[in-house]
Amino acid sequence: MKFNASYVLPFLTCALLLSCGSGPGSTVLPVTDPPVTNPGTYTPDPAFSRLSSPISPDVYTPEDLSMLRAINAARAKGATCKNADGTTQAFAPAGVVTLEGHLQRAAIWHAQDMNARNYFAHIAPAPAPHGSAPIDRVMNAGYRPPKGLNTAENLANFTDNPTSDATIAQIVTAWLGSTSGHCQALMDPASIDIGIWQENGNWATEYAAPL
Repeated sequence: MKFNASYVLPFLTCALLLSCGSGPGSTVLPVTDPPVTNPGTYTPDPAFSRLSSPISPDVYTPEDLSMLRAINAARAKGATCKNADGTTQAFAPAGVVTLEGHLQRAAIWHAQDMNARNYFAHIAPAPAPHGSAPIDRVMNAGYRPPKGLNTAENLANFTDNPTSDATIAQIVTAWLGSTSGHCQALMDPASIDIGIWQENGNWATEYAAPL
């Protein structure tokens, strides 16, 4: 998803829910590109600076780092992503994504909100405390580069041992095997920043890069 300070491209919302993995509560939600009807939605911050540390009182947890390693390992290998129409898209090995403070806050917000209000969706139901769509949460967390940004969101809900290395590997495998945009979001070479959080098995990953 590309948001530019001077224009915004509209996208269709993907409403399909996939069930992946084994056991109850093992679901992966496809990345969603919500429609944008107001070009004024994006408000840049001329003083924006990427943050290498979390915004207090946020933290980077051991499970965040484990998920980061698994995602970057997948990016380093390259992947052939499947599309819903049966076609494929080949991705060469991509550079690493690094944890970024604004995106970490956006991921924390959404994972905690999904857990607290018992829903699983990219679009937060009203009243959305931190913004309805992924781009709203990312911007409200302060990720507002002067010229715009690329952004994507992958979600997963795994209630069985949600922070174990085996579960993290299963989630990444499910994203890579998705036909609904997860794989493309994970492998996008344009992405350089990420926020990661899980709350009681609700995982949120926010990818972004300044334009």
